[in-house]
Amino acid sequence: MSAFVLSSLRLGTTAWRGASRRSVRCCSTQVEITRDVVEKTAKLAALQLSNEEVDRITPELQKIVGFVEQINSVDVSGVEPTLRVEDLWNVLREDTPTIFPAQDEMLEEAPLLESDFVRVPKILAEAD
Repeated sequence: MSAFVLSSLRLGTTAWRGASRRSVRCCSTQVEITRDVVEKTAKLAALQLSNEEVDRITPELQKIVGFVEQINSVDVSGVEPTLRVEDLWNVLREDTPTIFPAQDEMLEEAPLLESDFVRVPKILAEAD
């Protein structure tokens, strides 16, 4: 769960509404993960956590939020957003139908033929 989600839960807001992705800086304020935040998040996620689990998860989530805040502190003002590391888009070969070069050899090895097709056992049960 991101710090943005957790801060939205805590503040009861949705910061993305009405803003472009470039203009929003997520989690500009420090988020504190408390027991109440963990319990509310668990309730919204329909999770039943014991008191011991809440006590164990709370500091772990606070560490995760700390890492996210550390990443958010990096100045990326001159960096163009990227969707992928490589600049490849749908590298596909032309789809041209061809005859399998060794079709006759392959058909000779098939245990059961029907015309120029390999017959295989039925694997799906028929509906009753």
